[in-house]
Order: sequence, then C-alpha cells, then structure tokens
Amino acid sequence: MIIPFQNKVVSIVDTRTSRAPKIYVFLLMTGVDVIVVSFPSILMLGTNYKYWYPNDVVVGLATSTFGLLSIIHIIFNMIYDAKFRQRFVSCYHKVRHNSTTSKPTTSSIT
Repeated sequence: MIIPFQNKVVSIVDTRTSRAPKIYVFLLMTGVDVIVVSFPSILMLGTNYKYWYPNDVVVGLATSTFGLLSIIHIIFNMIYDAKFRQRFVSCYHKVRHNSTTSKPTTSSIT
C-alpha cells in the first residue's frame, strides 16, 4: 500500500505578517502562565521546608494570581482574536438585553 504525502517546506517566520506577533504574544503568555501558576506551589514548598515564613497577605496574593491570569487572558484574547471578540460582544449584548427587558417578579403576600 502506497500512501502519498506532501512535502511541506517550513520557512522562517516573517515578523511583518499578522500571525507572527500573535504567536509571540501567546508564547509569552504561556511562559508567564507557567511562572505564575507555579508560584503558589513554590511558596508552599518553601514554607513546608522552613526556608521562609510568608504572612497571610503574601499567601493570599499568591493564590489570587489565577483570577488575575483569567482577566489577562480575556484582555489578550479580546485584542488578538476576532472570533473571541465577536462572541464576547454577542454574549455581552444578550446579557445586557435580558437584564433590561426582564421585569422583577412580585409575589403576593397575604
């Protein structure tokens, strides 16, 4: 059985194209994600082995970075991904339309 295949030539990424900056931004975001997600684990390991003694504020800030990452990802996706931006705006308009058209229900208490 012979399986035909196509030889694809890989060229150097041209930074002037519209896709290359997106790839670099998402690679940078992935690197930041790795550091930020590992920070609470490193903090707790250091605490467990008594290398340092963080206070509650430091632990709270370390564990709240996941929410910060979510906000950062939404912002970057809004900037660089047109389909995400379109869906986000569509969902926003649906929620806004539903909140302005719905009337509060009143219950009769006797």
